[in-house]
Amino acid sequence: MTSGKQILKAFGFDADEEPKSIYPFSPVYYMESDRVVYIIKRTQKPLGLANGLMNYLKALKEAGVNIVAPVHMLKENLQVISEDVFAIYPFINGNEYSGEDDEIIESKAWVNVLEHIYLDEVMWLMAEKEDW
Repeated sequence: MTSGKQILKAFGFDADEEPKSIYPFSPVYYMESDRVVYIIKRTQKPLGLANGLMNYLKALKEAGVNIVAPVHMLKENLQVISEDVFAIYPFINGNEYSGEDDEIIESKAWVNVLEHIYLDEVMWLMAEKEDW
């Protein structure tokens, strides 16, 4: 099994101690560097699908959708470690989803936003491409 230290090292970070995942069901690591906070997490595999997801998220962001998109790094954002693929995102402070009425209403608003973007024009980005 891949250690958290190995995962962080693949992205150019050093850890003195083994990091603990902030999510109990999957490796998700909180990392600070130069006053910027990141999340490193496991993503789609194989690498071709992960690249497609990255391109899709980038296209949504460029279309004006206010989403959390992967960050551009000096190293490749996607790192293959053992058989898993990991990506790095900015850390966003927020609350855990609770399913309260206001959150459901906000979720519906997001669906409406996505419906008005011509997703069929960017769906080709989900193809197995490796240009992220």
